[in-house]
Amino acid sequence: KRKTLSLSSGINAEYGQDRKDKVLPADVQLALDLQKDRLEKHQQSIEQVSSWGNTIVGKRNKRLNARRIREEQEELERQKLDIEEAEIKAAERRAAIEHAKKLQYYQTDRVKGFHGALLLSEVIKEREAQIALKKEINNAMKNADDHLLQ
Repeated sequence: KRKTLSLSSGINAEYGQDRKDKVLPADVQLALDLQKDRLEKHQQSIEQVSSWGNTIVGKRNKRLNARRIREEQEELERQKLDIEEAEIKAAERRAAIEHAKKLQYYQTDRVKGFHGALLLSEVIKEREAQIALKKEINNAMKNADDHLLQ
């Protein structure tokens, strides 16, 4: 049987932080080289497997990426809707302010006087039209009576 040597952070404490400066025993150096080689191969394996899509981890990563992309698109849509709603609310606010200003303007004495005078002139015109119509009706009735009397 082969004996394996497990290396841990204790080696650094035993031999110091700078291993390059110190000469390590051959079996320890061999074990360090084996561990380094094993870690490099493990990293290579992880890098290769990360690009595979037909593994459980690959499928999970695809699902997570698809979910992340979908959530980003939904967030963009929500932001667009928020901008549109803000524009609509701003337009409504402007319209309400404009309406309020118009009402305030109509409440000024000058405009009230103008509208009163305008209303009075319309009433006078209507009354004159009624008087003219009444005269025409009376004339027509008088002519009809005169015609019947003859």
